Amino acid sequence: ERYSGIHREMILSGDFDGNGVVDFKDFSLFVAHFGTSHGEPDFDPLFDLTGDGRVDFEDFFKFVAQFDKGGSAKAGTRPKLSAEVRYGDLGPVVEVRAEGAEGFGLVLNYDPEAYEFLRADVSSRLPVLKKETRGKLAFACVGDKAKLVFRGEFGGAMEVEEAVVVDRAYRVSDAGVKGTLIVPEFALGRNFPNPFNSSTAVVYTLPEAAHVKLVVYDLLGRVVKVLVNGVQDAGRHRAVWDGRDGSGRPVASGLYLIRMEAGTFRKVREAVLVR
Repeated sequence: ERYSGIHREMILSGDFDGNGVVDFKDFSLFVAHFGTSHGEPDFDPLFDLTGDGRVDFEDFFKFVAQFDKGGSAKAGTRPKLSAEVRYGDLGPVVEVRAEGAEGFGLVLNYDPEAYEFLRADVSSRLPVLKKETRGKLAFACVGDKAKLVFRGEFGGAMEVEEAVVVDRAYRVSDAGVKGTLIVPEFALGRNFPNPFNSSTAVVYTLPEAAHVKLVVYDLLGRVVKVLVNGVQDAGRHRAVWDGRDGSGRPVASGLYLIRMEAGTFRKVREAVLVR
C-alpha cells in the first residue's frame, strides 16, 4: 500500500486541503494536476487516488463519487457512449450521450486554427472536469449527456483520442469510441497559412460521398488551377495549392479565390499569395 494511516484516508476521501470537507476547492486542486504522470514535474501522488502513477479519468470519478452518494443508472446495463457533431449558432457542437452510464469522460483533439472551445452544457450539479490546452480538451462529468460548444467555421478536424464510461459503482471502462468526428454538413475551411509564400493548405469536409470540384480563380474569374475534380468519400479532406497555375508556372503575387462545389454546396475562400 502506497499510503498509510490518516494520510491514506484523506487521499481516499478527496479532501486534498485537509479541512474535513470534500468541496470545490479540492476539485480545483485536482483539476490543476489532471493529466500528469509519475516522473513529471507537476505530478503529485496526493491526487493519484488509484495509485497507478497517473492522474486520469479513474481518479476523477473516484473523487467525484464523494459528492454523489446515490446512483441514477440502471443496474445491469452496459454503458454505451456516442459522440456526434451538429451545427450551432456559433460553430460546431459535439453532443455526447452515455446510455446506461453514471458518467463519462473523453479527450477531444481539434484544430485550434479553426475552433475555439467556449463551454460545456451539462445538467449535473456535481463537479465537471474541463482541462484545455491548445487543440486538446479533456472533459468528464457525472451524468448521461453533455454538449461541448465551440466557436468557428466547419472545415477543421475533430477527433476523439480517448473515451471512457463509468457505471453505477464508479468503475471506469473504455467506451470504444475513437477516431475522427464527421461534420454533418459540407464545409470548406479557411486555407492555411494565409497570406502564404510557397503553398497553402485547404481543408474541407463531406458528410457523404460526392463529386467535388475545388478550383483556384483570379479576380477576373479565370481558372488558375484545378485542385480537385472527382468523387470523394465522406470525411475530412485536404488539398494543397503550390502557388502555380495548371501548367506549373508560378503565378504573381495577389489575391486569389478558392471555390468549392459539391452537390448543391458552394463556398469561396480568399487566398493571398506574397512572393
